Amino acid sequence: MTTRTKARASAGHFDKAQEIARACPDTRVVTVCDREGDIWELLSRAVAAGAGLLVRACRRRRVLCEDGKKKDLRSYMAEQPVLTRRSLNLAACGGKRARKKREVTIRAARVRLVPPGDRSGDAPLSMLAVSVAGPQGLDWLLLTTEGKPEKDDAVRTVKWYERRWTEYFKALKSGMGVEDRQDADDLRKCLAFDAITTCRVFDFQRMARDRPDAPAAEVVDEDEIAVLYLDLAERGMVRASPENLDVRTFVVDVGRLAGFIPSKRQPLPGTIWQGYGYAYVQIYKALRNNDMLKDSTMGGERPRSV
Repeated sequence: MTTRTKARASAGHFDKAQEIARACPDTRVVTVCDREGDIWELLSRAVAAGAGLLVRACRRRRVLCEDGKKKDLRSYMAEQPVLTRRSLNLAACGGKRARKKREVTIRAARVRLVPPGDRSGDAPLSMLAVSVAGPQGLDWLLLTTEGKPEKDDAVRTVKWYERRWTEYFKALKSGMGVEDRQDADDLRKCLAFDAITTCRVFDFQRMARDRPDAPAAEVVDEDEIAVLYLDLAERGMVRASPENLDVRTFVVDVGRLAGFIPSKRQPLPGTIWQGYGYAYVQIYKALRNNDMLKDSTMGGERPRSV
């Protein structure tokens, strides 16, 4: 995807967010964009409309200082006092090259962005700039319409950007296809089901990483386990449902339905929505409750642990 195409996509996502904002007037909707969203037209639209927007800056921008002079934005932010320091978690796969927590410094300031040369007739834009700097070249410069240049608002901005692409949003976007919804009305109708399924997937993956030995029964019920191992047995991948099933084994086996093969570098599947059939679980329950499904309790030998 080209830079221009990504920029158009960011503008389209902003328009969708504004549709949702109009449909949900009691909710503050904030659009979070990566560097492809750093386009003047998008920033000026958000400021003019009073809309929520958070963008990671990538272009060389200038700010209008109080004395009337213009200064490079990054240089200006480097002169601001440090508001706080915190550990930043950047998700990555396992192995020797996995990322570790990084201690970063956070600065914030209210700035007036100078328009680019081709928009010299525009007025400067007032936005909150948040700088995040850390080791190994970590350097984020965030621009947002939300908040004040204070510690709490700056940290909140960083958290929003940090969470822009968690397992939850990846599953919601790529797994559930939420972007394929045609308008805000469709989103409101479908988001409840999509969000429930996505939350389930997110919980599974988080627990498999943080508490791999926890009983799977803490996050899944017997019906979900039954549906999974009925499907695996039908494919000839297992002979029976394992006893004392832990979360890690459950997540790995769900991933196996989507073709995942565990390895030392990637012991857990990155995505499991292809294998997690929440809808099939509901069908299973409906059939069972109507006495249309015989007892599917699976006994026998426990499959070999992965």
